[in-house]
Amino acid sequence: MSETKKIMIGLLLGVAVGLGLAALPGNIYDMANTYILSPVGTIFLNLIKMLVVPIVFFSIILGVMGLGDPKELGRVGTKSILFFLTTTAIAIVLAMGVAYIFQPGERGDFPTTGLEFDASGSEESSDIVSTFVNMIPTNPVQALAEGNMLQIIVFAALIGFAMIALGEKARTWRRFVKQGDRIMMYLIHLVMKLAPYGAFALIASAIGGIGLAAVQPWHGTCLRSCLHWRCIQF
Repeated sequence: MSETKKIMIGLLLGVAVGLGLAALPGNIYDMANTYILSPVGTIFLNLIKMLVVPIVFFSIILGVMGLGDPKELGRVGTKSILFFLTTTAIAIVLAMGVAYIFQPGERGDFPTTGLEFDASGSEESSDIVSTFVNMIPTNPVQALAEGNMLQIIVFAALIGFAMIALGEKARTWRRFVKQGDRIMMYLIHLVMKLAPYGAFALIASAIGGIGLAAVQPWHGTCLRSCLHWRCIQF
């Protein structure tokens, strides 16, 4: 059985178990969630987070190393930026289309008490110049520790470029990066084997705490959206 089918089975079983726990007395759900569901789901998420930074770091270095010619790096970088902008535009169009059809949040009540908006932070994040300046990490170790992906990518690309320029002088580093990438890929395959159990625990924990309310609003919204879409068609 493929991993995708196992994950789907885990999700369905999680929904069934979550609904079952919601129908039982609250102390049963609390015990199951505290000692089984929540720990398993948290461990799975932590395993994924643990591997994100090293996988990106080693993969970027290997990708730059594989180009060989620094001029080729510029051409690939330009194509990558164009591809990124194109896929982002497609994603925005799809998101707007789906939002128009299903109209999420139309009939919901979302409390905003206690939420604050930081105008200065918004202005800082929208500053294009600051964004480009902050791409260069002042402390690469800190960037790796904090998971600052943009700085990690730039740092890894610079390392890969330096390894191309040094050639055989960086032979030891080449071996280290290749072996590190193999180790990370092995670990990610190992973690993905736990994905069905992690998905089961996460969905069972979420639905068990809410009950039928987690399913009914979604079903009603989908039904109204489908009827609305049918009316538009006819």
